[in-house]
Amino acid sequence: MRKILWSDSVIDDFDYNIEFLISKWTILEAQEFVDEVNRVIKILEIGNVDFPEINYKNIRGANICRQINLLYRINTNGGVELIRFWDTRQNPDKLKDFLKSRY
Repeated sequence: MRKILWSDSVIDDFDYNIEFLISKWTILEAQEFVDEVNRVIKILEIGNVDFPEINYKNIRGANICRQINLLYRINTNGGVELIRFWDTRQNPDKLKDFLKSRY
């Protein structure tokens, strides 16, 4: 099994998404988000599937829900580094700037 590493950015994004869902929708939608994140992380942990690359330095994206992708990369030691939960409605240049500043 692969080790999963949560970056500070992905932790902040995760918390923000849960708070947003609870404030604008219900706890049920927030729980569905958490369940889907856990399902995708389990897939990454097992390591038998990798999601498509996003055309930036071997970073891959897993769809969590219609608007949110989980961006990650496989480290040289085989671990999975979770990078961001990205809202696909945002300007893609904002994502490029974020990735360039850190990777």
